[in-house]
Amino acid sequence: MLLFKENLKIVIRISHFLLLPLVLFLLFPDVALSKKVYVNERATNIRSGPGLGNSVIAVVKLDEVLTILKEEKEWLNVVIPSGKEGWIFRKMVKAEKPSSVIIEEYKDTIDRQRGQIEELKKNVAATIKNKEKLNSELQELKLSNDQLIEDTVKRQKSRERFLISGSIIAGLIIWILGFLAGQIRLFRESKRFDKMAAVAKVPKYQGKA
Repeated sequence: MLLFKENLKIVIRISHFLLLPLVLFLLFPDVALSKKVYVNERATNIRSGPGLGNSVIAVVKLDEVLTILKEEKEWLNVVIPSGKEGWIFRKMVKAEKPSSVIIEEYKDTIDRQRGQIEELKKNVAATIKNKEKLNSELQELKLSNDQLIEDTVKRQKSRERFLISGSIIAGLIIWILGFLAGQIRLFRESKRFDKMAAVAKVPKYQGKA
């Protein structure tokens, strides 16, 4: 019988130990499940231990964020923004983010996005500038290519004119040389003909009379 009573006491203690978190969860569901809590009073004392009899070591203000280290009934062991560790009454905090914190987070997000937008604007401007530079260089290359083609065509035409002129001049020289050669031949033939005519006019020798 005595053993049964001892076992029953042990079971009751274990039950209390197991039921305590459940009771805390039912009473303070948000705080019990949150690692971060926010002060919901204008000014709240942080004490050196879990109880009003402990000394005040710091004061936290409305909406300040606290990090929970451990819990003890209606008290929370927390770390405050300054880095100090102390205890705060559970009812002085809440788990949901206050509007001021949400606004600040949104403000940080907006500022960050603005910074990203500005960076994107700079990148776009740099890209446009590079594109304009490339277009300018491409235009210069195109002009250089067109000029090169034009110069090549001019040289080709000049070469063709030179060949045509050279052919004409060569033809003229050949014709002149041929004409001179003909005239020289005619002159020689005329000389030979004159000699033959002169020989024909000389009387033949008939002996003494």
